Amino acid sequence: VVADEVRKLAERTQKATTEISALVQGTQTEMNNVIVSMEGVTSQVHQGVESSRLISSVLEEIQQGVAMLQSMVENISSATQEMASTSSQIQQDISSISSVSNEVKTTSDHLAESASGLEHISDNLRQLMSRFRLKN
Repeated sequence: VVADEVRKLAERTQKATTEISALVQGTQTEMNNVIVSMEGVTSQVHQGVESSRLISSVLEEIQQGVAMLQSMVENISSATQEMASTSSQIQQDISSISSVSNEVKTTSDHLAESASGLEHISDNLRQLMSRFRLKN
């Protein structure tokens, strides 16, 4: 009777060992899948960081260009106002240039707002990405 119980216990132990081994192998497979996924995410994060840096650099250049353009537009507007006093034909031309200058200024302001918004998004993205910790 004892030998039969020992044999049954050995069989159950063998079965449990097989099940545990299968669970461990399944867990290892899942961990490998997680590692592969994390490597993909890490690569995407690196690409996102590099893209953010590039966008930030481009936005800075755009902002500088917009500021320069706005200054130039203001100078052109001032010069055209001085020329308007010389003749009625020049006055008509200046009126057209002033209208275009205002449109350019409005467009420049919109570009500056867009650049500021993109810079804010870039900063938020950097903050989000800084939360990730990468293992070597």
